[in-house]
Amino acid sequence: MDIIRLGLGILLTLLSGWGDSKGFLHSARVWQQDGFVWFEAARASLGYGCGILLYWVAIRYLRHVGIVSAEAQTLLWFLATIVGVAAASARFRGWQPLDWAAALGAVICLAIFILRTGS
Repeated sequence: MDIIRLGLGILLTLLSGWGDSKGFLHSARVWQQDGFVWFEAARASLGYGCGILLYWVAIRYLRHVGIVSAEAQTLLWFLATIVGVAAASARFRGWQPLDWAAALGAVICLAIFILRTGS
């Protein structure tokens, strides 16, 4: 039963991060030629809105498996979001080996932090 809850928590966190990553990508386009682009703002808001709703549900499942600290929950969300931004923008395709190593190092450091803090 805990493996299902963990899986749901991770899946919902990934979906939350994807929604928020879309929000970030559209937010980057809100100001164009010194003018505010309402369509991009609406799309960003939709991404953020979906992201936070999914995050709230994800936390329910994460808490059931013992991931209760805000730090650990946020780190999981951050990881999902930054991966989502990279995937959605497709800029990761041009990354050099050093970039991939740095990204992998960041993931490993986050995992170590979560494990060491007992979250």
